[in-house]
Amino acid sequence: MAAPVLPKGPRSILLQTLNTYLGDINKMQIASLRKYGDTFTMPSLGGAYFITANPEGIKTILTADPETFAVPFAELFEIFPGNGDGSLFKMIGDKHRAARKLLAPPFHGARMRAYGTLMRDVALQWARTWQPGKPFVMQNTTQAITLDIIIRAIFGITDPEHVQRFHHKVMAALDAFVPSIVVLRGLRRNFFGFGPWARYTRAMGAIQQMTMAEVEKRRADGIPREDILS
Repeated sequence: MAAPVLPKGPRSILLQTLNTYLGDINKMQIASLRKYGDTFTMPSLGGAYFITANPEGIKTILTADPETFAVPFAELFEIFPGNGDGSLFKMIGDKHRAARKLLAPPFHGARMRAYGTLMRDVALQWARTWQPGKPFVMQNTTQAITLDIIIRAIFGITDPEHVQRFHHKVMAALDAFVPSIVVLRGLRRNFFGFGPWARYTRAMGAIQQMTMAEVEKRRADGIPREDILS
C-alpha cells in the first residue's frame, strides 16, 4: 500500500512543538493557514496532526468511522480530571462508538433546541456588560458565555451565586494552567505545595469536588430534571 500523501505544512518538528505548548499557538496556526491553505499538516514530537478550516473537511472528520483515527497524545489527557480510561476522548473503535451512542442523545435535536432560550439569555446578559466607547476582549466574553451555558445547561445549576462560584473555580483552573507542565513532566511535582503543578492540581481538585457534590445531590433528591448531568 502506498504511503498517504499528507497536506503541506511547517517542517520543523521541534519548533512547532515549542510553539504549540510554549508560544502563541493561535498566531502560529493563523500564519500557517495563510501560507499553506485551509488544510495543513502540523508536525510535533508527539506525531503529525492536521488542522483544517474547511467546513467540508471538518464534516468529514466528525462523521468518519471511529476506526479511522487513533487518540493523539493520550497520556496528556490524564492531567485533566475525568480523562481516565473511561473518557470518551481516549476511546477508539467499538468502545468509542458505544460510549458516544450513550452520550449523544442529550446533545441533539429537541434537547438542544430547548436550550436555545438559555443560550440566548446568557449571551444577552453578558452583552449588557459592554459599555459604549470602552474596549473589551471579545475572547473573554465568549469564553464567559460558553462557560455559563455549560454550568446552567449541562450541570443544571441555576442559582446565580452558585453559578458564579462554579464560574470562578473554572477560571481559576484555567489561569493556573501552564502549557509547559504538559511537555515537561518534571514540573508535575507538588514541591511542598508550591509551583505551577501544585496550583493547577488544587484548582482542578476544587472543580472536581464541586462536580461530585452536584452528582451526589442529584442521586439523593431523585427529582426529574432536564439538564444533561441529570
